[in-house]
Amino acid sequence: ATVVRYLMPYGKRRLPSLDVGPTTDFAGEGVKLFTFNDDDVFVLTTSEGIQAFKSKCPHLGCAISWGGENSKFGCPCHGMQWNRDGKYITGPENMDIVPQSFEIKDGHVILMDEPASEA
Repeated sequence: ATVVRYLMPYGKRRLPSLDVGPTTDFAGEGVKLFTFNDDDVFVLTTSEGIQAFKSKCPHLGCAISWGGENSKFGCPCHGMQWNRDGKYITGPENMDIVPQSFEIKDGHVILMDEPASEA
């Protein structure tokens, strides 16, 4: 039974955290996308400092994309848009992008596998 569990685990093991790089990697206007456990996560610098957002639309769960030239996040399913700070601009539901929990430790951005706290 142990060998079978090793060869065919019951599911993917979740990482408790993921170091996505030094804070200096996120300076400027760039937006980086990382895969962390079952989510894609945007990490960027906003007016409030470094932020991390889940890449699923809070309306229906479609994949959000970053439109760098217009500095907005957008959802192709229903036209929702958010500014660089993840705040709602337009669309069928007045909902901000869901934040991803993270911490800054020793000058690195660490994504955390726990629910993000609502500010």
